[in-house]
Amino acid sequence: MTYRIGANSVAGGAVAGTEKLLSLTADPNPDQYVTPNQLQTYFAVTFSPLASPTFTGIVTVPDAVNPTDAAQFSDVTDEQTRAQAAEALLAPLASPSFTGVVGLAIATTIRWGSDITLVREAADILAQRDGVNGQVLRVYNTFTDSSNYERASISWLANTFSLKTEAAGTGSSRTLQIQAGSGSPIYFLTNGGIRWAIDISGNLFPGSGNAYDIGTSNGTAPRNLWLSGTFLDLGSTAFVRANPSETALAANFTNATATLNSTNLSRTLPVGSYRVTGELQVSNSTASDGVAFDFNGGTATVSTFFMAVTGSAGTLSLGTTSSTSLSTALTATSVTGTDYLEINGYVTVTGQGTITMRGAEVVHTTGTVTFGAGSWLAFTPTNNL
Repeated sequence: MTYRIGANSVAGGAVAGTEKLLSLTADPNPDQYVTPNQLQTYFAVTFSPLASPTFTGIVTVPDAVNPTDAAQFSDVTDEQTRAQAAEALLAPLASPSFTGVVGLAIATTIRWGSDITLVREAADILAQRDGVNGQVLRVYNTFTDSSNYERASISWLANTFSLKTEAAGTGSSRTLQIQAGSGSPIYFLTNGGIRWAIDISGNLFPGSGNAYDIGTSNGTAPRNLWLSGTFLDLGSTAFVRANPSETALAANFTNATATLNSTNLSRTLPVGSYRVTGELQVSNSTASDGVAFDFNGGTATVSTFFMAVTGSAGTLSLGTTSSTSLSTALTATSVTGTDYLEINGYVTVTGQGTITMRGAEVVHTTGTVTFGAGSWLAFTPTNNL
């Protein structure tokens, strides 16, 4: 069978509704043609040149052609020829190939069978729907057959919306990643409001301060909370340190100079206000070389600072006993034997960092000052009223 364009038609151009368009016989001079009017009757659509096709209504392309359907070509008298005509015309639509833009009318619906429908609901809105039946969209990473695959699915099942990765057979379970663009946070909303957010640095915080809880009082509470940082702030109720706020020397600290050097008495403090207490065990092999210490060995920025020292035991002569600056040293000008210094003070941290005590001699001749193992400092957060 040979199909050819009628002699009076122009490929790709407009044709009249009655012009002979397609020959359906092997006769080199056929007298049986299918006209555009007959095509329109059969397909129930309006045909334009295929360079820019336009379809209105629902376009249905059957999987096979029933010969009786060819009866729509009333001008073709032979039933077999009519069937061949219908099959010839429908065959290209089974695997169409278009170049350029394929335009659909505003009200167009695309349907697969009776249960998958794509609809243009409004400007810039494409919908997949089928009455009250939940829909599923699957995007495959790999596909061998229906029993071996890796895929992601977006679905409505049992009135629950789900976004998940799936695998079967030779497929592997894959990671699900949710990511915002560079410089943008991720928001979690319910009932139209932002409840929680993850900022661009990875910090989790509520949408509004003092408004949302983790867990409830009726037993639906998380089991454990593991923290590697320094503090857990419970607001005005209490302040708890998972990692104790006290710090102590595990071994003696010594210095045979009058230059202040950092000790291991150091804590990292978040922004806040703290009461500072401590007890130092001190000695110097040359009593008159004395002992000096300050708190200027760290990185924290402070706005308020004061510290006082008293002798709690031993034989010593105090020098500078108070300070309002991290870098002002407190001193005992003479230390005989092993003596003890008691520390009390206050600090407001405005820029998170370390507060580190430094130690030295007041003057150096021949002595070595020692801060004994077990000397300690404590930073206790305060509620400023």
